[in-house]
Amino acid sequence: MKVVEYAIMSALIVVAMFFMFSSLMAHSQDIWSSVLNIR
Repeated sequence: MKVVEYAIMSALIVVAMFFMFSSLMAHSQDIWSSVLNIR
């Protein structure tokens, strides 16, 4: 039971981080392009 709960929690965290990262990239493409240009 705890393994299933851990898997569900980790999946929710991964989905939340993916949505945050996608929204961040969508709202700040100029910042990402400048960071990539610095590299």
